[in-house]
Amino acid sequence: MKGMKRTLTLTYYFPLAATVTLVPVFSEILRIGNLETPNLGVFPEKGMGPVLNAVLWLSITALFGLLMVYLLRRYINALKAFIMAISVYTIFAISNFYLGILVFFELSMILSVSIASLSLYLLIKNRYTLLYSIILLAVMVGLGIIFNSSFEDTTKIAVLIAYSLFDIYSVYKGMIKIIFEDRGAAMTLLSPLLVRFGPTALGVGDVIFYSLLLSYALGMSQNLFLSASIALIVGHTLNLWILKHKRIIPALPIPVMLTLSVIQIFKILF
Repeated sequence: MKGMKRTLTLTYYFPLAATVTLVPVFSEILRIGNLETPNLGVFPEKGMGPVLNAVLWLSITALFGLLMVYLLRRYINALKAFIMAISVYTIFAISNFYLGILVFFELSMILSVSIASLSLYLLIKNRYTLLYSIILLAVMVGLGIIFNSSFEDTTKIAVLIAYSLFDIYSVYKGMIKIIFEDRGAAMTLLSPLLVRFGPTALGVGDVIFYSLLLSYALGMSQNLFLSASIALIVGHTLNLWILKHKRIIPALPIPVMLTLSVIQIFKILF
């Protein structure tokens, strides 16, 4: 999470408010489709299985990050093309997945290709506009909900905790710190992976995990979803307060831990 002025305004809450709004919408679309999503947990839910699942996915993410750092230092144009390709393909694939539930196949393909083409145009023209951020945020919310339906409950918790800890390491010691310090153009290069609403930005990973967390809560009850949303907003507010004094901070730990605590308390009480 990056970028903030001294005065806290409602603009800083737009990405989170949009995420909270879209989670029930995409969750309902997925429910209507009644599609069986793949189980992304390789190891069983017993014993150390959830931890091993989290370590596996974290290892894949770390390798992906190392590849990006390598390309940044050696082949910056290749990195730019790589980021564009990943972004546009993800936008196409997730759009097609959800649209395929709502409309017939041919129309779904036409709409998905149109959305992906528009996104590619905005990337090529270097116009990271509000429109691109809306498209990217919606797609990442949809992806987070797919992940929620693809992990068992214990693995979800393990993954959320593991990535929150990894986020701290990445910002202060790892990939994100290296990217910030390596060269000034790096953040411009990574702009396709940022959801921007006004003066602040959320990484696509933050949106994915916030969506996973909220859809997890929504799957248990609407009251818990409301409570989890409030906890996430409180955590986001704390992040914004810290961001007044720092250039960049890990966006996951505080909101995720607060929201997970609310979910666990709810499960114990009810």
